[in-house]
Amino acid sequence: MVLNKDTFELDSLSIIPGTVSLKKRNGALLDSSFYKIDYVNAVLIRIQPLSEGDTVLLAYRVFPFLFSQKYQHKDVNYMQNNRFGDPYIYSVDKNKEVDFFKTEGLTKSGSISRGISFGNNQDVVLNSNLNLQLAGKLSDNVDLLLAATDQNIPVQPEGNTQQIQEFDKVFIQFGIKDLPKSGKTTVTAGDFQIGKPKGYFMNFNKKLQGLSFETKFSSPDQPFSQSTGQPFLAVKASMAVSKGKFARNISVENSNGNTFNGQKQERNQGPYKLRGAENEQY
Repeated sequence: MVLNKDTFELDSLSIIPGTVSLKKRNGALLDSSFYKIDYVNAVLIRIQPLSEGDTVLLAYRVFPFLFSQKYQHKDVNYMQNNRFGDPYIYSVDKNKEVDFFKTEGLTKSGSISRGISFGNNQDVVLNSNLNLQLAGKLSDNVDLLLAATDQNIPVQPEGNTQQIQEFDKVFIQFGIKDLPKSGKTTVTAGDFQIGKPKGYFMNFNKKLQGLSFETKFSSPDQPFSQSTGQPFLAVKASMAVSKGKFARNISVENSNGNTFNGQKQERNQGPYKLRGAENEQY
């Protein structure tokens, strides 16, 4: 054979090691430093070129099979796992925990408590406390925040306002990420608190119940994510009602020392009992 290239495929079967013989034209054995044999794949690799015409006489023996080829009696794709049970029998894994309220990407936390209070001058009353928080991501661009707080104060006879709310603070908030050059839009529904930015005039702080919308914009020349954190423009709008009722108690004294509503007493600086808008006692 003429060794005119670097790699030769000798046979379709694997070669038996030690049976390869390479001789030159004059019958002398070729030094093994000139070539390398891959016995498994039956491949001859020339390492150095020969000086006299690159013509050699090759002899070898082979195995009856090729070691690099896969041999199988059956196709593994048609094999079934023998651990499979009867498909017509339903079984329950006792160690598997089932979470009916499983929500991916959301974190749930909270507490609930119940208590009983009594004394020598009051009846037995039930106290309750509920605190629930839910926060996480609904998607890559939408965040969710939900909170519910319940402080159930025991109602005493002749000491309630008929306007006690079971949940003191309940709200749900969505945070939506906008385009790269705008900030984050926040929508809040429920109980929330608003106030004027720090300043000297028209300061206020209100606890409201309704809907609030807020969005922030960055500088047109720089995305919000790469800015210093201060928005270029912030827009906030709310549509809500004030929680609770406002009532005022006024005592007017006439020339005889008597009061209009009977609250004030002579030589008594207080305290006096206050009444609500519906004339109920606090």
